[in-house]
Amino acid sequence: MKPKQRIVILFGEDDRKRARGYVIHYLAEIWRSLGIHVEYLFGADRFVPADIAIVHVDLSVVPDKFLELARKYPAAINGDVKDIRKTQYSELQLESAEDYHGQVIVKSNFNYGGIPESRGFNKLLRKISRKVFAGSPRFGAYRVFNKFIDVPERYLDNDEFIVEKFLPERVGDLYAVRNFHFLGDSSSCTRMFSLQPVISGRTSTRIDHIDTHSKMFEIRRNLKIDYGKIDFVVHQDKPIVLDVNKTVGFGGLAYDNNLKALHRKRAMGIYCYFP
Repeated sequence: MKPKQRIVILFGEDDRKRARGYVIHYLAEIWRSLGIHVEYLFGADRFVPADIAIVHVDLSVVPDKFLELARKYPAAINGDVKDIRKTQYSELQLESAEDYHGQVIVKSNFNYGGIPESRGFNKLLRKISRKVFAGSPRFGAYRVFNKFIDVPERYLDNDEFIVEKFLPERVGDLYAVRNFHFLGDSSSCTRMFSLQPVISGRTSTRIDHIDTHSKMFEIRRNLKIDYGKIDFVVHQDKPIVLDVNKTVGFGGLAYDNNLKALHRKRAMGIYCYFP
C-alpha cells in the first residue's frame, strides 16, 4: 500500500488561535478530504516527518529558525521567502521630493500594515511596533498625498514606512487593483473596482475574474514565492507590484460555492510538490 501523503504547515508560535482565519486552513481541509494527512506545527522547535512543509509564518521577515526547519523536508513551500517588506520589491519607491512631482502614497513597509508585527512573538517586538506605528492614522492605512512635500515628516527617514509614486489603474471613473492568487501550478486572478483610490474588500464595488497578465508569472518566479497573493496594477501595459502576501487571510468573506470552487482549484496545486 502506498504511504499516506503528509503535509506540515509551519505557523508562528502565537498563531494557534488564528489558524482558522487564513485561507491555508480551508486548503488544508480540502487536502484532508482527499486523504492527505495535514498537521499544524506552531513554532520551530520540533520536526514532524512529512513530504511537504509549508512555511506560513505571518511576519514580513521570517525568523531563520523556520526556514532552517523547512529545509529538512523533501519540499518546502515558500522555503526561500525570507523578507516581503515592500522595500524588497517596490519599483515605485521615492526617496526625496526631487525624484517625482506627482501624487504619492504612504504605506507601511510591512505586510498587512504591520499588524502581525504589532502582536509580535515577544514583548520587545511589541514595544518596537508600538514605537514604529505611533502617529500612523491606522494600522494598515494607506494615505495619498498630492506631492512628496506634503508627506508628514514622521513617515520620512523611517524604514517602517515607504513612500511611492501613486500610479493607479483606472477604468472610467473607477480605480482598479488586480489580485493574483497561486499555489504551485494552480493560479487565478481577479480585479477589484472602487470609487476610492485605496481599494480593499470593504471599499470595492465589483470584483471580476480575469486572465493573469503574462508577465506576472515571471515576477512571481523572481520573488521565489510558491504560495500566496500578489496585488498589482497595470500601467501602460506593464504590471507593477503593490503588495506581496504569503499568509493570505480569509477576510470573513461568505464561503459560497464560487469561493469553494476557487479554493479547491488552488488546493490542487499542492500535487506538483509531492515526490
